[in-house]
This record gives sequence, C-alpha cells and structure tokens, in this order.
Amino acid sequence: MTQQVFHVDGLHCKSCVGAVKDALGALPDVSGVEVELGEPSVVTVQAQNPLNVDDVAAALRDEGDYALVG
Repeated sequence: MTQQVFHVDGLHCKSCVGAVKDALGALPDVSGVEVELGEPSVVTVQAQNPLNVDDVAAALRDEGDYALVG
C-alpha cells in the first residue's frame, strides 16, 4: 500500500471535494482519498501501487477545473 500527497488548485467547497474524491477513487488500485481544503488543497491518496502523476492530472482535468500544483 502506498500513500501519495498532491496539491490541487480549484477546490472551493464540499461539492468540489466530492468530485475529486470520486474522480481519483475511480483510478485503478485506489482504496482511499482524503481532501483538506485550502489554497492549494491537499489531497492524500492511498493505493495498492503508486499512481502515475499524469493519470492523476488527467482525472482532475476531466472532472472539472482542478489542476495539480507543483
């Protein structure tokens, strides 16, 4: 099991949190997603194997106006 932390721009409310949790939770091998709202927001993902950053960025873009920072 791995844990990765991502900084994400564009999250403003609980609806955004739910959208991001759903989008990243749908990626293969993901078992949990936690979001801490902020500027930027901190998203922690637990998965069986490390996630590809490009896949995470694409899932966020597809879900809405969310983008990885850094």
